[in-house]
Amino acid sequence: MAKTHTLNRAGEVGPDIYAEWRASTLGAITESLEQELVLKFAGPLSGKAVLDVGCGDGTLTAEFHRKGALFVVGCDSDPHMMAKATARTMAERDAMSYLLGRAEHLPFRDQSFDVVTAITVLCFVEQRSRAVEEMARVLKPGGRLVIGELGRWSTWAASRRIRAWLGNAFWRHACFTTAHELRTATIAAGLHVDRFRGAIYYPHCSLAARPMKPLDPILGGITTAGAAFIAMQATKEAATSSLAGSRRTGAWSETRPSVVPLSQLDQPVTPDQVFGSDNSNQRADAAARGCPSSMSVCRACRSWLRTCMTWLAPPWSG
Repeated sequence: MAKTHTLNRAGEVGPDIYAEWRASTLGAITESLEQELVLKFAGPLSGKAVLDVGCGDGTLTAEFHRKGALFVVGCDSDPHMMAKATARTMAERDAMSYLLGRAEHLPFRDQSFDVVTAITVLCFVEQRSRAVEEMARVLKPGGRLVIGELGRWSTWAASRRIRAWLGNAFWRHACFTTAHELRTATIAAGLHVDRFRGAIYYPHCSLAARPMKPLDPILGGITTAGAAFIAMQATKEAATSSLAGSRRTGAWSETRPSVVPLSQLDQPVTPDQVFGSDNSNQRADAAARGCPSSMSVCRACRSWLRTCMTWLAPPWSG
């Protein structure tokens, strides 16, 4: 019974929920397949600066460091997740850093990172195109962007939609996607899409996950249709070096969100810490959407879902 409760809560936000999910058989198998695919797309990390957008409890961020990255930064809008991440990696703090921030307004200068990752982030972001543009902006020329998202046409997505219709608040705010939509947003941000791959083709059941795990990479190389997880690798070419940087190069550092010291992550977070003291427009925008200043991921996409029921799009759209 306890395991069933854990599986039902999987992916429903909060560091303790994520820990329960990974401790389950289904969660362990699913996480290993997704992480293996993300690391493969990220490529060799030795000596590179890596940004993990929407880092959550820092599990993947820490893995990047273990794979040899010179410096890794985790960025997330949830202060509770950030506190958990710093607690798990305190011994490696010289090579890792965590900041409060939103994917749509990354608090970094142009061309700062060799690799940028965003895993199951865009599905909970209202301005998804803006978020991809921001990732492209902070990526160095020749750098690599890796995005992993929740696939729309899978049994997992179907069950989550049903739970949303039955009143589950978390999945009511999720926006599932397709490879075509990811490609369109990435190309619009000035990046070159290198490849796609799917993962997690088995149903939401550990009994099915075990025997199907060896087949999952094979299916992923054939099609993304039916995949609960879709990964994309893109590159920023030197000829398109600073897509978004030209529009805000000088003023960005003046309005970017403040860095929150690791020692203060267990203290109350103020709007100025999240948005920056001069960025009143962002705070007003958050208030208009009924979101708290910490910009909870769930609440940030409320207005998006009211106007965009992407579930109803025909399967041949992407």
